[in-house]
Amino acid sequence: FRRLIGYLTRGLFKGVIVLCYDRISRNSTDGALVKKLIRQGVDIRFVWANYEKNASGSMHMNADQMFAQHHAEITSEKVSETFEQVRGEGKVTNRAPVGYINEGNMDLKPQDPVRGPIIKGMFDLAAGDSSLSDIVKWANEQGFTMTPQRRKRTAEEMLMDEDDED
Repeated sequence: FRRLIGYLTRGLFKGVIVLCYDRISRNSTDGALVKKLIRQGVDIRFVWANYEKNASGSMHMNADQMFAQHHAEITSEKVSETFEQVRGEGKVTNRAPVGYINEGNMDLKPQDPVRGPIIKGMFDLAAGDSSLSDIVKWANEQGFTMTPQRRKRTAEEMLMDEDDED
């Protein structure tokens, strides 16, 4: 959505065809951006609706945007409830914690055969009289490492990617 808005704002496209209003506007901020682009002359056409350029058309668009936002909020509530229920069943809905393998499955997070025993050893040391620095030293001696993770790109890096596509 942001990439599309950027292209339209910079005038790289004259317009866009959208199935219906709720495909391009799920909240008041998105709706305001879409309406601003329309006022600036960007040709945004909708397959399933025709919004007249008058007060009635504006009211029609506002009503569609209200229903789109409501739908998005209902969906968000259902997803949150589902995740809460699944977590209540003891399943891990996010990334596997250190010491387990992330297989993209909420039902199965198998123990990492390399890091798992080291994590267990760290807990055993913590249950004793070991200091935090002793535990860290021991873990390093065992070759403990964190699983590699992709660094989150900055907004500037994402914009640079968009510029490369021009």
